[in-house]
Amino acid sequence: MGAEARAELVEGHYQVTVIEEPGSRIYSIDFHALLPRLPEGCSQKLMAGGPASLCTARLPEGCEVVVLETPGRVEAISLRLRVDPHADPFGGQARRALEYCWRLASEALGVKPPRGVLD
Repeated sequence: MGAEARAELVEGHYQVTVIEEPGSRIYSIDFHALLPRLPEGCSQKLMAGGPASLCTARLPEGCEVVVLETPGRVEAISLRLRVDPHADPFGGQARRALEYCWRLASEALGVKPPRGVLD
């Protein structure tokens, strides 16, 4: 059996894609924030064309942030969380995963969540 994906809109405009594959569930969360610098531990750097590059950084408690770096700009573009589907603390609920990763990103990256996400 291959992977299955479903997308949900939370608060009308935050897309969370939940990918189910054998042995894991991945939450891919739309996230956009300008950062003052690359997060500590940003690794797996990939060239994205021209002077742009992508990297990922682990946040505390399992979430990852995907970062796009271009000259003079560092932007977080996505959050990801991989869990065991049999021990998923969010029960497949996109909103709960979004709130969890947003809270971690807010603390670790110093970005303020938009209104409605953690209210």
